[in-house]
Amino acid sequence: MNGGPRQRAFSLVEMLVAMAIIILLAALVLGVGRHLVHQSQERLTASALQVLVAALEQYYESRQTFPEAPPGFRQADLENALRRGPQDRAEPDIQNTYASSELLYYRLDEAPDSRRLVETIADSLKTDLDDQGRRRRFTVQATGEQIPLVRFVDAWGRSLRYVYEPDTMTFPIVSSAGIDGQFGTADDLTSER
Repeated sequence: MNGGPRQRAFSLVEMLVAMAIIILLAALVLGVGRHLVHQSQERLTASALQVLVAALEQYYESRQTFPEAPPGFRQADLENALRRGPQDRAEPDIQNTYASSELLYYRLDEAPDSRRLVETIADSLKTDLDDQGRRRRFTVQATGEQIPLVRFVDAWGRSLRYVYEPDTMTFPIVSSAGIDGQFGTADDLTSER
């Protein structure tokens, strides 16, 4: 008889149980990770909205009005609003979904106190790129100079919506469609007071 030590191996059942436990733990870690990323994106966007509210307050302090942008604000409205600014600006082909966000950026940039606040917003929440990654510009008619057409975006890269109707609102609303990208759902983030 052979009385030496016996070698013991894992059985197939033991290996399957170990693999199932590892897969379960990995799924939990990934789920928690996604939740944390989503939570940080929400906080970043909410923080930017708070800064924009402060910038709008500063704008009002210096101009005694807010930039007008009613619901359904169109690119033609943006072009007219930009032309009424300190320079004569125009842009023939701009997507309508960006209009109110671009108006907000340029109007806040015109007021020095508001501009200082806007500069504190993370660069990842300001862009001159369209949804396909192409640079967007408008032309200063007087000089022919090409200037970046910048807009505010949320942490998911979608344009913020800016609405202000002086006849019906006492303060503008800046909002993000949230993670689902659809305005009017439960995950919307808004500056509404």
